[in-house]
Amino acid sequence: MDQTLKQSMMAYYSERAPEYDEIYTAGKGPTSINDPLTYKEETNRLKQIVNTLCAGDILDVPSGTAFWLPSYAHHCATVLLVDQSLKMLKESRERARQNGLEDRCSFLQTDIFNYDWAGHQFDTVLVGFFISHLTAEEESLFFSKVCDALKPSGKLLILDSTWSQERAKTRNKEGEQARKLNDGTEFTIYKKYFTLADIETLGKKFRLTFDVHYFGRTFCAFSGRRPPTT
Repeated sequence: MDQTLKQSMMAYYSERAPEYDEIYTAGKGPTSINDPLTYKEETNRLKQIVNTLCAGDILDVPSGTAFWLPSYAHHCATVLLVDQSLKMLKESRERARQNGLEDRCSFLQTDIFNYDWAGHQFDTVLVGFFISHLTAEEESLFFSKVCDALKPSGKLLILDSTWSQERAKTRNKEGEQARKLNDGTEFTIYKKYFTLADIETLGKKFRLTFDVHYFGRTFCAFSGRRPPTT
């Protein structure tokens, strides 16, 4: 990815940390479907899936504001929350504190692509709304890293954005987008959206059989396990 675009994306998500959760809680922010209730309803569906599927030692990467933490916390033994943004990690720490979960949570600020996961093994890796911002090359590197971080019986759970003809009225399926903060500051990001066929193709590419747990107007959730070693 072009470095200027990458830096713009990193700056956008860092600066948006205090208002990031608004899309989940109020259907506000960079919405592409003019129906706040849909965002809130589908967020609740994802919370239920996270509650059901996340357990044990959990890697939440990138953690963002740790929005999903309260949904899986009572099933977890330990949680490692990783993000490149210190502002996002500040939000993560505050959410952990508010929910009385600091004793089970660790926080790591790092470049996700360059971090050495050797020695880390997790029962669940939760990836929320991240792979839709990755180029094909970044995607391959990221999947390699997270699969290596899974225990043999571990699970990868991905939450992300869906593509539809309804969304096509306001967005391109893939490419650069202008995004604004609440104060009007504008950034450029890269974003893509997923069809069911895209999810199947992604699984074949990385030798993962994905189970699609939800595919809605705005969000989707799908999970897979690390391919067996031969």
